[in-house]
Amino acid sequence: MSLVKSPRKRCRFYSGHEERAQKKLRLPMTTDSSFGSFPITIIVGEAQKTYFVHETLISNSSSFFSNALKEVWKEGVTRTVELPHVDNTNFQIYVDWLYTGPRLNFTKNDDRVYPTVDDSAETVADEQSTTQNMLQIETPANKTPSVDHEWTRWHQCYELGNYLQDIDFKDALIDLATEKMSSDEEYTHSFPGYIYPTSPAQSPHRKLAVDIAVKVWHKESFLEAPKADHPSEFLADLVAELGSKARTGYLTETSVFDYFKAVAPCNYHEHVLSTTKCYLEKRAVNI
Repeated sequence: MSLVKSPRKRCRFYSGHEERAQKKLRLPMTTDSSFGSFPITIIVGEAQKTYFVHETLISNSSSFFSNALKEVWKEGVTRTVELPHVDNTNFQIYVDWLYTGPRLNFTKNDDRVYPTVDDSAETVADEQSTTQNMLQIETPANKTPSVDHEWTRWHQCYELGNYLQDIDFKDALIDLATEKMSSDEEYTHSFPGYIYPTSPAQSPHRKLAVDIAVKVWHKESFLEAPKADHPSEFLADLVAELGSKARTGYLTETSVFDYFKAVAPCNYHEHVLSTTKCYLEKRAVNI
């Protein structure tokens, strides 16, 4: 995994998300309740951990469960769904999101692993007497992590959202990704590989991967692209977008923070491909 720091000038934080759904505290008594149904049993992973989730809640969000719980199937009769190949931690994140969303229980900067300097390199560094050479030695405070396990968890959850056919969950993960990149002020080269294999051709999630490359990639990122394991569809979309921008003379680099601070809430949500509402509007919340 390659993470690239995106520097910016410090400035007052501004959110361009001005059209969030208004929080509703008073609702009609006839409003459908996600908790009015009986729980179903979901058995997850090799350890066969058991979850009890309200049927209406999970069926309204996941097309996979909506279909699996039809009475024509065994699962619809037994009200038990087995997911032996699903990771328990990822599924717990999903269930927590169902009940407490829109927020996701991810730990910020989770297990970030930084490059290490071997003893011989440290010895050589100690022998350098000039200030210039000393400044070349990075400290953990300003290093870019070589591995960020939060991205690994994010990728696994995104694949789970695709498996469960839950567009709202995937859109929520996209919001988490943009928040992470903005707050960490860095992007990951792995993002196109996370998105493209499990998203449709017209997905706004793919557009996000392309826009990140066009807007915030450094020169070095483009030079490394031929050697990187990027999906061929991503490279084709990137060339098309770059060609269009080059012809119009609009090709400027910006920081991750500055780019995302002005992005509207649903710019990169897949729900816009249909007539469904944003998960934020469904849950009537401000974030």
